[in-house]
Amino acid sequence: MYTMIKLFPEIIWQAKKRNLPLGAFRVWFIMKSYDRGNSNIPAKEFRQHLRQIGLKESTYFRWLDQALQVGLIKYDKKYYSLICWEGAAKIVGCDSLKRPILLSSNQFINKGWLAWVWSGYLLHFRGKPVTRYSLEKLSGIPSRTQISYENKAGVDHIENYADLFDIASDPDLAIELLNTPGYYQVNGRVRQRLGNTYLPQEVKLANIGRTKQINKALRSEGSSQSSVYLLYCLTQDEYRRKLRKIRRVNDAKNCPIFLYQHRADIGKVSVWHGVAI
Repeated sequence: MYTMIKLFPEIIWQAKKRNLPLGAFRVWFIMKSYDRGNSNIPAKEFRQHLRQIGLKESTYFRWLDQALQVGLIKYDKKYYSLICWEGAAKIVGCDSLKRPILLSSNQFINKGWLAWVWSGYLLHFRGKPVTRYSLEKLSGIPSRTQISYENKAGVDHIENYADLFDIASDPDLAIELLNTPGYYQVNGRVRQRLGNTYLPQEVKLANIGRTKQINKALRSEGSSQSSVYLLYCLTQDEYRRKLRKIRRVNDAKNCPIFLYQHRADIGKVSVWHGVAI
């Protein structure tokens, strides 16, 4: 018996970072997906559900005990009561959440489950370039572990390159950039190796649901992930909108050098044009 589990990957990554028992969060996410809406679940009925989706008794009792210890659930002999989404986010120290993802219970309860959570997490970047450094900074997951997860979950990659400007048009900027990793020259032009685009398989985003309200409760000012894909524009209209937004902020110190416009896809390579701001 397979069911779909709704979860926020950021909660998993923060719990992992804080060395909290991940089994507690796994069973809590299963509970939230099973809940009929009042956050009180008949204990006997829910344990039967855990058996039906393939969990061993020793495993789910251990996870339930961990969830009790962490404070994700309470138990009064007949019912489990669940903490709210924002409550769990506060326990692990999340200041904002992105749109949740959906995994099958088979993906979520079996060995290698973190690879599928990572695959779903990559959906947040909307098919736009993102570097390993940015992914590690946002999630806390080391680059080598990211690659291992992606291999296990069958995540496809697209390489991204940007053509920026003619060296003769701005030699000082060219010298500065060409001494920075990731930039290089071809035929007198400065080019840049961008981060990959990631194409997860067999996972999907859940409905946004209460995510905005949850973030409001967490007093979030917006996700830190926005800066990762802020600079990449798939259409001219998107480019104009983002350029106006950057200019309205008028923060010269933190203003990016380029906005990137998508130009073409050639096999598993995408070509972008870097437009100076």
